[in-house]
Amino acid sequence: MLSRRNVRVKVMQSLYAMNRDKELSFFQVKKNYFLSVGQSYDIYLFNLWILGRIADFSRAELSRKRSKYLPSEEDMAFKDDLATNPISALLIRSQELSKECKDLGISTNIDADNIRKLYKEFEESDPYKEYLKRTAVTTEEHVQILLDLYKFCINHELFVDMIEDRYFTWLDDKSIVVGSVKRTIKALPISEEDFFKAYKPDLETTEEFGLELMEYVHENSADLESIIEPMLENWEMNRVAVLDMIILKMAIAEILIFPTIPTKVSLNEYVDLSKLYSTDKSKEFINGVLDRTVKKLVKENKIQKEGRGLID
Repeated sequence: MLSRRNVRVKVMQSLYAMNRDKELSFFQVKKNYFLSVGQSYDIYLFNLWILGRIADFSRAELSRKRSKYLPSEEDMAFKDDLATNPISALLIRSQELSKECKDLGISTNIDADNIRKLYKEFEESDPYKEYLKRTAVTTEEHVQILLDLYKFCINHELFVDMIEDRYFTWLDDKSIVVGSVKRTIKALPISEEDFFKAYKPDLETTEEFGLELMEYVHENSADLESIIEPMLENWEMNRVAVLDMIILKMAIAEILIFPTIPTKVSLNEYVDLSKLYSTDKSKEFINGVLDRTVKKLVKENKIQKEGRGLID
């Protein structure tokens, strides 16, 4: 589920935390990094779990409407298709998903009143009203109503609060989680009850790339600074913002130690990181320093890439 871009952010944040807290050991930094990586998967599961609970509430709503002393025509026409359709049913009844969420503590302490509020508001939406009117519903329409429900949720303050109260990395992980949940919904229904495990963080991205990058920057910090300092042009090392220096070190480290990642890709990724997480002027500054550094490293034949066109 996690891309290299997401992992770069987590490595950057881990190194920044270590710089700010001098009592933080590198062992603890690595531990926190893996906790952050795991939290991305937890947020993904939490989104699926809440989505299933909201959809499942339509069964309780059906029971409530039908048990009225004088149910209206609208009450009698109501259907619990949001819960019983084959797409929602897998989210709701998957024993594997339930076990994973229970084991990770994801399904505990969910406020049932929040689920009810979210369902009741979605019940008033046009897509849901149109969905309930249909007599013959296709698989594509079942998928679409769940996508509509999820879009409603991620734009709802209550849903966002539920996530942010549990997971501090939501803002950083939002794009990858939302994309993963949407892909999951679109792939349903499938026979495998552990369909969600395909989105577990993989070792290649989190360890062979992320951890190796973080360890290299930590262990070779002084050497990386010696590469960067001559490239600063009228800037003193101590004037460079902490986050900018971390980004520069990570970029150079990645260019040097990962032969299969094109140099241009690494450059673009770290310039983008500076644009998103550092100051307004950082993008131009980092772009300039990296451009000069790469040209010097190429001349010195210190950048070794596998395959044609990976240096440029």
